[in-house]
Amino acid sequence: MKIVAVLVAMLIMANIASVYAQEDSRKVEILEIPASAFSASRDAPEVIPLENKHIANFVVNMRNELIYADNEQANAAIRFGDNEQDKFFELVMYKSGRLAISLFVESIGYSKYYEEDNSWFKDKQIGISFMQNDKLSIHNGQRNIMDRLKIGIFTLDTLEVYGKENSSDPTSIIGGKLVIEIFSGNPLDNPISFLPAVASIVVGGLIIVLIKLKKR
Repeated sequence: MKIVAVLVAMLIMANIASVYAQEDSRKVEILEIPASAFSASRDAPEVIPLENKHIANFVVNMRNELIYADNEQANAAIRFGDNEQDKFFELVMYKSGRLAISLFVESIGYSKYYEEDNSWFKDKQIGISFMQNDKLSIHNGQRNIMDRLKIGIFTLDTLEVYGKENSSDPTSIIGGKLVIEIFSGNPLDNPISFLPAVASIVVGGLIIVLIKLKKR
């Protein structure tokens, strides 16, 4: 009976540790940015604060379900910002399928790193990853269009969007939404996240012991 009690206790510990580890080390945000937000202009973008600071390692999935105006130059831009360091990287998605990627750093200003036709697709997600404190990678659903670009330390804490170069320009986006999913955190950074695995090993050992005792 003592062994059974230990077994139950270990199972409870495993569940508690698992829940704690997920809450403590992993952050998830899902946002739906409406078409109206893209009526903002480049110099006065719509600011969308995030609930969490996504530090060191994060992954973003972006699904463009926006409806563009009947204009080949119509575009939707989104900035992923680090307020503390006054830094952001920006993706501009044109109606034609053209995609431009730029980086702004206060010390060097605004620099465009990528611009190509047929680089974003309405039926595919754009995947963005920032890993190991400085490497930015972007996948357009078909291929890597940016691979481990070193942008320095970056904490994602704000989104900004716009759809006009100037406030007097015609509207680029007339409907739909932009869906953003953000995942951050590394369970390995939290030692308690190892407890479920350890508990499983111990429980497995206890089960073997119980089986042997029963046979006797």
